[in-house]
Amino acid sequence: PRCHLHRKMNKACKYCKAHATFQEARSKELEDRRSAALERLKGCSGGGPRTGGSSDDKVPLPNLQFFPQVLRDRIVASNFYGNLLVNQDFAECRESLLSCESLEPEVRGLNLDTAPSQFISIVYRLLNMKLTEGQLRSLLSNKQRLVRCAGFVFVRLGVHQDRYWELLGDALLDVEEFVPFPGKGGDKMSEGHFVEQLLTKEKYCDLSLPRIAVAQRKMLSERLVLYDQFRKRYAANLEVLEDRFPDSESGVPVEVCSEDGEWAPGRTAGAPSSGRRRVTVPVKLAGGEAGEARSVSLGMVICPPSRGS
Repeated sequence: PRCHLHRKMNKACKYCKAHATFQEARSKELEDRRSAALERLKGCSGGGPRTGGSSDDKVPLPNLQFFPQVLRDRIVASNFYGNLLVNQDFAECRESLLSCESLEPEVRGLNLDTAPSQFISIVYRLLNMKLTEGQLRSLLSNKQRLVRCAGFVFVRLGVHQDRYWELLGDALLDVEEFVPFPGKGGDKMSEGHFVEQLLTKEKYCDLSLPRIAVAQRKMLSERLVLYDQFRKRYAANLEVLEDRFPDSESGVPVEVCSEDGEWAPGRTAGAPSSGRRRVTVPVKLAGGEAGEARSVSLGMVICPPSRGS
């Protein structure tokens, strides 16, 4: 039962804590049942929704039902959501993200009580908008970091776990640093580490995240263990970009590492992309289809030493 003393969640109240624990346990039980049902379906159909549809298709959000009920009620009851967000469309919500001061789900007011942050309130509004695949992609690739991070949290809270790597994998090698949680120590981290924590931790600050099935978590762990080395290689290649990957007609012989740690030979097919964030180089893999090049992150490519050197 709900606390009979407080209308809003009070972390110092044992009744509020008991109710929050009950809600979290019930959500986990429902998610376990859903995961078991999905595994049974996979056995019959051969797989889950690993890729999205066209840019106009709505993004399926099977995990939205597990959004913590206590936080959901507090967001909906807030003045910021009821008076402003509920009337905003996608473009206006995206613009509102630029005024957020942190990525924390809760903030402490002048009276020391916690309240849902503007950031998590906007993410919740986006989750209830029925975004299209095109709109979600525009969040994930936006020039503004706050907008991109809202897209990352949107994916982790709402989208099916089979699509986590498809949607978040490219951001893991983003080396731009920032302070996501100034109210919790103000430690810097790269955008790639922020995304990695979304995939590896069970909580986002104090907000419980949808659970990931054992098989999916094993796959993520096996891939993510490679990314510390990928980030170091990215930084090293970025410093010698023009010398190591010139835009020559004949290309440069390289070796490319896959997300699963397997190396394959190839040759560059053009100049690297511009800027310093998520720089890629076009590579034609040996044995691949003629004329087909794929964009490979700088962190996943090396130039092997020439013979006799």
